[in-house]
Amino acid sequence: MKKMKVSAFGRMLKLGAAITKATTHIALEKIQEKINDNDQLRKIQSQVIASKEIIKVMSEMRGGVMKLGQMLSITDDLILPPEVTTLFKTLQKSAHHMTDDELKETFYRNFKQRPEDIFEEFERIPFAAASIGQVHLGKLKSGEQVAIKVQYPKIVNAIKNDFSNIEKIDKLFGKIYKNKPNLHLMIEELKHSLVLECDYLHEAKQMSFFKQHLEKEFAVIYIPKNYPQFSTKEILTMEYVTGDSFEETLNYSQADKDFLGKNIYESFLFCLWGLNKLHTDPQNGNFLFRPNKIIILDFGSTRDFEKDFLSNYLKLLLSVEEDNFSEYCQYGKNLEFFKIDEQHDVMKNHFDMIKQLYLPYLKNGAYAVVGVNPVQLLKSFMTQIDFKGRKSPRREFFLLDRSNLGIFTKLNAWQSKVDWLLGKKKYRDQLVSKLFE
Repeated sequence: MKKMKVSAFGRMLKLGAAITKATTHIALEKIQEKINDNDQLRKIQSQVIASKEIIKVMSEMRGGVMKLGQMLSITDDLILPPEVTTLFKTLQKSAHHMTDDELKETFYRNFKQRPEDIFEEFERIPFAAASIGQVHLGKLKSGEQVAIKVQYPKIVNAIKNDFSNIEKIDKLFGKIYKNKPNLHLMIEELKHSLVLECDYLHEAKQMSFFKQHLEKEFAVIYIPKNYPQFSTKEILTMEYVTGDSFEETLNYSQADKDFLGKNIYESFLFCLWGLNKLHTDPQNGNFLFRPNKIIILDFGSTRDFEKDFLSNYLKLLLSVEEDNFSEYCQYGKNLEFFKIDEQHDVMKNHFDMIKQLYLPYLKNGAYAVVGVNPVQLLKSFMTQIDFKGRKSPRREFFLLDRSNLGIFTKLNAWQSKVDWLLGKKKYRDQLVSKLFE
């Protein structure tokens, strides 16, 4: 257990050393490629070694750096080779935990007591440690078994310093690569989201909101209750719940995977169009499962969506469904996909890409995720774009797309057969009338 580096310089130095070490492995791999017949195997081996260096440091640094690694982990093999993504998935559940002195200081700062004075039982060694806090098993004096999430000391400062570094790196890449996309709004949205995740009272409020509304609509979903009298901005006490990991669900029957997939998809639509709010951290470590149950554990990252955004987004989707290119251009400009004076070919290519991704889910019947890699399609499209002077799309898309991608990768891994059209009619088309009131 090491104390976490918090200063911008210290964190930049630590990450920089890991990147240097990793790139050394890649450089050696390129040399070896010239003298080895099995180039692909050697390349993957080198990527795995390099990734281990980065992941080790991400685990120690926690904060925004580790959160970035967790985001990569939800993409399966859409971005990185599966061998590398598998390594990043270890960041979903584990990180270096704080020292015993830091733990004691946190409890005294929040409760003026030791954890053993508050709880009947408290395990000092956490059973999970992630980017912002670690989780301990305990028991209330009234007998309920609980999970106690304790925030790392000075994690807010560490996160802000991580983003200071990211902005510096972004500016550097802007000088090196003249056609780099504008990431400013994405960085601002992620910064806001991560700082908000450090407020456990806010998370408790979100847990209660989703528990009230989601459990009422979906009997399959369960959200642990929280205990306000044992919670503060830095410590969150909640019901301890057990279940299978996502990886274990891959061994479920196909009927069970179809059932879970249908409910994850439909609950997403209900939250977006009915509640106008989403749980936006879909990494697998935030979910537990049983064949007839979806347990959602972490509500630090949620996003409210204003009616103006949802109205334009809905009209954009309807324009795709109706194959109306001119309306797609109009609402694409409203949502800042396109510039006011956008070239026709750029808008047409974007329209065709979205149709390729979206239209397969508008046919009748239940069927599995279509085998199209959305990340590769987007990557191919971006090579056609001149990013000079172009803003990024509205910042709401960052967390919305993260949620979409998390659902896609789960249902793709399960190969869940879902009636997409029926779900859309029930949980979008019947709920959106209030957007036009």
